[in-house]
Amino acid sequence: MNHIGTIKIYDSTKQVLNDVQLWSDKETSKLPNIASCSSISWIKYAEIPLYLTTALPFAIYSNDPATSDYFRKNLLELPLSNNRTDLGILCKADTDTYFVFYYEYETVKMIVIAFTEFNKLLPHLNGKSHPTSNTVVDLSKPVRARTSTVLIDKIIEKKKQRLNPFITTTPMITTNAPTKVDNSLILSSQEQINAAINKIILSGLRMRGLSQNLVTSHNDKLTIKEIHQMTFKAAQFALRKQNYSFNKKSETKKLLRLNDLQDIVESLLQLFVDVE
Repeated sequence: MNHIGTIKIYDSTKQVLNDVQLWSDKETSKLPNIASCSSISWIKYAEIPLYLTTALPFAIYSNDPATSDYFRKNLLELPLSNNRTDLGILCKADTDTYFVFYYEYETVKMIVIAFTEFNKLLPHLNGKSHPTSNTVVDLSKPVRARTSTVLIDKIIEKKKQRLNPFITTTPMITTNAPTKVDNSLILSSQEQINAAINKIILSGLRMRGLSQNLVTSHNDKLTIKEIHQMTFKAAQFALRKQNYSFNKKSETKKLLRLNDLQDIVESLLQLFVDVE
């Protein structure tokens, strides 16, 4: 993996997200000369045309706890709680450049949308071809057609109502509105719980830039493995409180949901890894 650059994100709530690191497997990948961007909307990232993207997606890592927590909540927890896995965060970098952050294959990724080259092609795409001259001359008196203002008004009104096909018109995620519970987010068997714990730990470590594929030191690899095992065992131990006989609430066993498990693992990683 090659470190391409680091940027900042200015959230719509005036929160500044620091240490947003961009990594790529390709040595030739380059980031536009942009140091920051501002989030403006949710976007269906899978429907973005490929001809608007400038390169393969970048992998995103961060050592900033606030940045990691922001991506975890906005790209993982909120979409899952609303049964949406196709949404990303659209950020504006400059007039013709946009960044899209999304979560895929247990990794936060980013693609670059650039309208610069596309705008250069528009005159050629919309230009009219010049017809060849007609050798037959029509000497009849031309009849002047009357312009229909009603038709023009309809065209103008339709243009005003035309929507951006890339940006969702209504907020797809609302934190205050009640959400429908998805049974797929309920973990019932021990195998499901163990698999979920393992995936959440790996995701949390990657968000902190801790991956055995990124480090070269043998000691660092052992440390990451030790953190993983320690967090895994601690998460399992934390779930045992539901079965304690002295816990009165254990009489009515609470269903274990993915969000609850994510909170437990994230708290453990903050305890074991993060330094304030």
